[in-house]
Amino acid sequence: MKTILYLLFSFSFLFSACTKKEILSPELQEAESLMRAYPDSAWTILKNMTVPDPMNQEEYATYCLLLVQARDKNYETHTSDSLINIAIDCFSGKGDPLRKAWSLYYGGRVYSDLRNTPQAAFHYLQAKELADQTTDYNLRALVSTNLGDLYADLKLREKAFELKLESLKYNELANDTLGYVYSLRDIGYEYRLQKQYDSAMWYYQEALNYSDLIQNNNVRNIVQLGIANVYSKKNLFKEVIIQVKNNISVNEYNLDAINFLLGETFFQLNNLDSALYYLLLAEKSDKIYVKTAAYNTLYNLEKRKSNYKDAYLYNEMYLQYSDSLYASLLSERVVEMEAKTNFLNLINIRERLKYQKAFQEQIYTYLLVSILFLFVGSYFIYQYIKRDREKKIIHIKKLIQRNKLKLKENRFIIEQNIELLSEKELQLIKNEVRQDQVQSLIQENKILKAEINDQEKLFSILLQKNSYSFF
Repeated sequence: MKTILYLLFSFSFLFSACTKKEILSPELQEAESLMRAYPDSAWTILKNMTVPDPMNQEEYATYCLLLVQARDKNYETHTSDSLINIAIDCFSGKGDPLRKAWSLYYGGRVYSDLRNTPQAAFHYLQAKELADQTTDYNLRALVSTNLGDLYADLKLREKAFELKLESLKYNELANDTLGYVYSLRDIGYEYRLQKQYDSAMWYYQEALNYSDLIQNNNVRNIVQLGIANVYSKKNLFKEVIIQVKNNISVNEYNLDAINFLLGETFFQLNNLDSALYYLLLAEKSDKIYVKTAAYNTLYNLEKRKSNYKDAYLYNEMYLQYSDSLYASLLSERVVEMEAKTNFLNLINIRERLKYQKAFQEQIYTYLLVSILFLFVGSYFIYQYIKRDREKKIIHIKKLIQRNKLKLKENRFIIEQNIELLSEKELQLIKNEVRQDQVQSLIQENKILKAEINDQEKLFSILLQKNSYSFF
């Protein structure tokens, strides 16, 4: 029993020693505290601090993780997986699931930038599995959002939509208003693709309401552009014009999209001069899909104006860019299909591994419970036997005590009996003497009686003789 308790104590001590969290340097602690709200300041600290000694594995791995995190939050494209793999390798063997989950999440971000979809998916799925075991809702929201984007890129829209809904819930729990706005925007976009325009408009409007709380013009522009696209899909072209003119600030990020949207909208309203103006601006875009769409609408515009020569030229440009776009899309589609196949294979493998792991955990649980029951049962049996033996010992002690008293009483009785026996023996001796005397007297009496009888007989004879003499 003492051996078992010693082993359990030793195991718990070793486990606590293995999972002990090392104290980080002040610079790393400051960078980590600033990372969420001021990632630029965190990045400055990390770039200017002395790189930790790689021999101090946990501190060095934390430095690598924070550096990758800072690059990501400052919108720097990841070009290598070396830093994040150091963090993943270190924290995979540690007892902190949160560090490991963050490392795996940023592994997914790195591989997404490297366009390695299977590896990105692998890391996101592992991160999700670990993050779901924590209460870090910010991490859970980020994982769901990025994994949802990956599903969307692979045209797995149903799963993508499910993950977008998850991210909305986690952003709400994390009190992350900016993340919540983006989640609402993403869900609105998914509804727009499903042609459920009323639902799309509701989510876009909710996103707009919350974007007013954070006063972020870039986010507001993104949401307003989404609303304008919903109006366009619903053929509410006048509302599109009002939305763009009154509510959207044009910048380098949305310029091409707005130019084409306005050109297409004015074309649908038959305002051909305005349409031509914006379509020619859109045609100057360096984005091939914008140029292709612009040339197609320009072809239809010139044909409507009966400018067949210009229409022919625009159609030629459209066909040329369409071929390029088709080749590009075909190449992307092949890569996408390959990535999708690899991803689905990965999902199947993970599901099998998950099933095997669950089965093994079930077996281990049964074994652990059995050992626990055996241990507890043995303990209770030992205690029962111990208590029963103690009861028997107490009972025997009581019997011994009673027997001692009984023995004492018996000794007293024996002593009394010995005294009585001695008296009886004396009395018996006396009685034997008296009995001999009595026997002697009886014998004498018998002799005397015989003599008397003889004398009586003689006397009788004498009497008879005397009587005869008398007569």
